[in-house]
Amino acid sequence: MRTPILVLDEPTTGQDARGVARVRAVVAAAAAEGRTVIAITHAMEFAAESFERVVVMRDGRVVLDGAPDVVFAEAAWLELRASFLEPPAAAVAGARLGLGSTPTAAAVVAALGRSRG
Repeated sequence: MRTPILVLDEPTTGQDARGVARVRAVVAAAAAEGRTVIAITHAMEFAAESFERVVVMRDGRVVLDGAPDVVFAEAAWLELRASFLEPPAAAVAGARLGLGSTPTAAAVVAALGRSRG
């Protein structure tokens, strides 16, 4: 099935780490082929690590829309929580360490490297 658009509904639910990695690989491969990938998910780490754009909806309305570093920045946490979502752990760690917006573990490591330099 090489449809131009791939829609995934809660693709990481019930998956262990290997399963999530497989789903992430499917998303990356489809995107590399130029296909549009849309995932409906409550797994914010997965969203931050797998997509260039994150859209948060509440009551049928878009409340946040942007790159993961914007959507998961500390300034957006109230909107996330009002939508019954929590920011990724990396975003919380980065904020507590004063590193700025760090939606992924890789972003935390990179920010730590810059702060030491």
